[in-house]
Amino acid sequence: MPATFDGHSLFDSGPHRIAMRARGRLWFPPLTLDEFTEDTIVIATPREPALVQTGRLVAQSESALWSLADAIVALAEEARVGDLVEHSGRTWPQMTMLRFEPTGPIDIGRVVSLGYSIDYIRLNVAAP
Repeated sequence: MPATFDGHSLFDSGPHRIAMRARGRLWFPPLTLDEFTEDTIVIATPREPALVQTGRLVAQSESALWSLADAIVALAEEARVGDLVEHSGRTWPQMTMLRFEPTGPIDIGRVVSLGYSIDYIRLNVAAP
Protein backbone atom coordinates (compact mmCIF):
# COMPACT_ATOMS: atom_id res chain seq x y z
CA MET A 1 0.00 0.00 0.00
CA PRO A 2 1.53 3.35 -0.99
CA ALA A 3 1.55 6.35 1.32
CA THR A 4 -1.28 8.86 1.06
CA PHE A 5 -1.55 12.48 2.12
CA ASP A 6 -4.96 13.98 2.90
CA GLY A 7 -6.51 11.10 0.99
CA HIS A 8 -4.40 11.73 -2.13
CA SER A 9 -2.44 8.76 -3.45
CA LEU A 10 0.27 10.67 -5.30
CA PHE A 11 3.28 8.52 -4.42
CA ASP A 12 2.42 5.07 -5.75
CA SER A 13 4.27 5.50 -9.04
CA GLY A 14 7.63 4.64 -7.45
CA PRO A 15 9.40 3.67 -4.25
CA HIS A 16 9.28 6.00 -1.26
CA ARG A 17 10.00 6.05 2.45
CA ILE A 18 9.06 8.27 5.37
CA ALA A 19 11.40 9.12 8.26
CA MET A 20 10.81 11.04 11.46
CA ARG A 21 12.94 14.12 12.12
CA ALA A 22 14.42 14.91 15.54
CA ARG A 23 11.95 15.09 18.44
CA GLY A 24 12.25 16.44 21.97
CA ARG A 25 13.17 19.97 22.90
CA LEU A 26 14.95 22.57 20.82
CA TRP A 27 18.32 23.60 22.21
CA PHE A 28 21.24 25.81 21.24
CA PRO A 29 24.79 24.97 22.39
CA PRO A 30 27.06 27.74 23.69
CA LEU A 31 28.30 30.37 21.20
CA THR A 32 25.65 29.71 18.51
CA LEU A 33 23.44 32.76 18.95
CA ASP A 34 24.17 36.43 18.29
CA GLU A 35 25.32 36.98 21.86
CA PHE A 36 28.20 35.09 23.39
CA THR A 37 27.00 32.79 26.12
CA GLU A 38 28.62 29.90 27.92
CA ASP A 39 25.31 28.21 28.65
CA THR A 40 23.18 25.84 26.63
CA ILE A 41 19.82 27.43 25.93
CA VAL A 42 16.83 25.07 25.98
CA ILE A 43 13.45 26.08 24.57
CA ALA A 44 10.84 24.73 26.99
CA THR A 45 8.18 23.58 24.55
CA PRO A 46 8.55 20.30 22.65
CA ARG A 47 9.38 20.39 18.94
CA GLU A 48 6.55 19.81 16.51
CA PRO A 49 6.50 16.38 14.86
CA ALA A 50 8.32 16.64 11.53
CA LEU A 51 8.73 14.03 8.81
CA VAL A 52 10.63 13.76 5.56
CA GLN A 53 9.46 11.62 2.67
CA THR A 54 11.95 10.63 -0.01
CA GLY A 55 11.32 8.64 -3.14
CA ARG A 56 11.02 8.56 -6.91
CA LEU A 57 8.17 9.60 -9.14
CA VAL A 58 7.95 7.28 -12.14
CA ALA A 59 5.96 7.75 -15.37
CA GLN A 60 5.89 6.61 -18.98
CA SER A 61 6.65 10.09 -20.37
CA GLU A 62 8.22 13.34 -19.19
CA SER A 63 4.89 15.17 -19.44
CA ALA A 64 3.21 12.51 -17.28
CA LEU A 65 6.05 12.81 -14.77
CA TRP A 66 5.58 16.57 -14.52
CA SER A 67 1.84 16.06 -14.02
CA LEU A 68 2.63 13.93 -10.96
CA ALA A 69 5.11 16.50 -9.64
CA ASP A 70 2.74 19.42 -10.30
CA ALA A 71 -0.04 17.72 -8.29
CA ILE A 72 2.28 17.41 -5.29
CA VAL A 73 3.58 20.98 -5.69
CA ALA A 74 0.00 22.26 -5.67
CA LEU A 75 -0.57 20.64 -2.25
CA ALA A 76 2.70 22.04 -0.89
CA GLU A 77 1.99 25.56 -2.15
CA GLU A 78 -1.41 25.69 -0.46
CA ALA A 79 0.13 24.40 2.81
CA ARG A 80 -2.47 21.62 2.92
CA VAL A 81 -3.17 20.08 6.33
CA GLY A 82 -4.14 16.41 6.35
CA ASP A 83 -3.34 12.96 7.59
CA LEU A 84 -0.18 11.33 6.24
CA VAL A 85 -0.66 7.57 6.12
CA GLU A 86 2.46 5.44 5.67
CA HIS A 87 2.49 2.25 3.63
CA SER A 88 2.60 0.31 6.92
CA GLY A 89 -0.69 1.93 7.95
CA ARG A 90 0.74 4.29 10.58
CA THR A 91 -1.12 7.59 10.50
CA TRP A 92 0.40 10.98 11.26
CA PRO A 93 -2.63 13.25 11.84
CA GLN A 94 -2.86 16.96 11.02
CA MET A 95 0.45 17.23 9.15
CA THR A 96 1.19 20.20 6.90
CA MET A 97 3.01 19.57 3.62
CA LEU A 98 5.67 22.29 3.64
CA ARG A 99 7.93 21.66 0.68
CA PHE A 100 8.45 19.47 -2.36
CA GLU A 101 12.02 19.38 -3.68
CA PRO A 102 13.28 17.52 -6.76
CA THR A 103 16.55 15.82 -5.79
CA GLY A 104 18.33 15.44 -9.07
CA PRO A 105 17.92 15.34 -12.82
CA ILE A 106 15.19 13.44 -14.61
CA ASP A 107 16.34 9.89 -15.39
CA ILE A 108 15.24 8.64 -18.79
CA GLY A 109 15.17 4.94 -19.72
CA ARG A 110 12.28 2.53 -20.20
CA VAL A 111 10.43 4.89 -17.88
CA VAL A 112 11.05 8.48 -16.80
CA SER A 113 11.74 9.16 -13.12
CA LEU A 114 12.62 11.94 -10.72
CA GLY A 115 13.88 11.72 -7.14
CA TYR A 116 12.15 13.94 -4.60
CA SER A 117 12.00 14.97 -0.98
CA ILE A 118 8.90 16.26 0.83
CA ASP A 119 8.91 17.92 4.26
CA TYR A 120 5.92 17.68 6.60
CA ILE A 121 5.34 19.23 10.03
CA ARG A 122 2.49 19.31 12.55
CA LEU A 123 2.19 22.98 13.42
CA ASN A 124 1.38 23.80 17.04
CA VAL A 125 -0.46 27.01 16.36
CA ALA A 126 -2.50 28.40 19.24
CA ALA A 127 -6.08 29.28 18.44
CA PRO A 128 -6.89 33.01 18.45
